[in-house]
Amino acid sequence: MSLYTVYVSKYHPEADWSPKGLKLFKNESKVSQLIFEKHFTIRKFYDEVILSRSFVDAVFENIDFTIFLKQMAETGLYGVDEMFWPTIFMNQLGLPGQLENPKCHGNVDGITRHSIFKVGRKITSGPFWECKSKWLRHSICVLGVEYLPEIDRATELHMNKPLGEFDFGTVICTAEMLHNRTKGLRKSTFNETYYRNLPEVVELNSKRDGRITRCLGNQLEDFLSAGLSHFSIASLLLISLVPNFDLI
Repeated sequence: MSLYTVYVSKYHPEADWSPKGLKLFKNESKVSQLIFEKHFTIRKFYDEVILSRSFVDAVFENIDFTIFLKQMAETGLYGVDEMFWPTIFMNQLGLPGQLENPKCHGNVDGITRHSIFKVGRKITSGPFWECKSKWLRHSICVLGVEYLPEIDRATELHMNKPLGEFDFGTVICTAEMLHNRTKGLRKSTFNETYYRNLPEVVELNSKRDGRITRCLGNQLEDFLSAGLSHFSIASLLLISLVPNFDLI
């Protein structure tokens, strides 16, 4: 996941953004003071995220987002929804399955969402000749059938964005492509090694094996660590290992 700091105009920086102030934990007695009283660093990126199954389970069991969501939405500004999961991802909650070192991974984001942005143009939606499909929506090229070879090669799990009312052929052809991949009716372009070597997968697998990955300057250092059964977790939950569609 790529992350960047949010302009303070997007939220109220003077508010209490600590788990304590947000009443984030259902059972506060189990939370260390270091985590409980530390203010969140507010971050922003995609709405789409890929999380470990154990982290999602722990969130449902331990976390109450009611005040956090209300406080984040108070400005009523566009894009505040994109602050939710990136902020949770970036700040340590001490939950199983959460990355210990999100800063180590920098801006590596190879599997979340594939978008062809055309920002800084005079128009944001409508006819646009720089796109292969010749159509733009919210500064992103609409994925017509012209993009099928690119969709086939993509490493991301979501394509953003096809529009059925613009070119339903993209949806139909991609559905057939996925069917043929699944049934072995065509040569697969899926590269499992690429996903296994993603920094997030490497870190979570290191924890599962009784190791932990820490930052060392700009490098990653694996070292054996005893007593980390609390962090024994599954690798990333990939809903699908072939490109899927975001139709929003």
